[in-house]
Amino acid sequence: MTMVAGPEIHLTKDGPFYRVRVEPRDALPDHILVSETHLGLLSASLAARLLSNATGFPINGHTKASAHG
Repeated sequence: MTMVAGPEIHLTKDGPFYRVRVEPRDALPDHILVSETHLGLLSASLAARLLSNATGFPINGHTKASAHG
């Protein structure tokens, strides 16, 4: 039996930026506009949480928080 994963919110670090993306891309309704690029982890995390609350999609975080900032 193969389990099919549903839509997820991916939170990733891309160089100096953080990205918040819904995968698959077509899972988000067209009327929901989301900023994908964030300068800080706090901003990206809040955006991901708001998007998760609005859609019910789980957050899949791929970032590592530094212990030293």
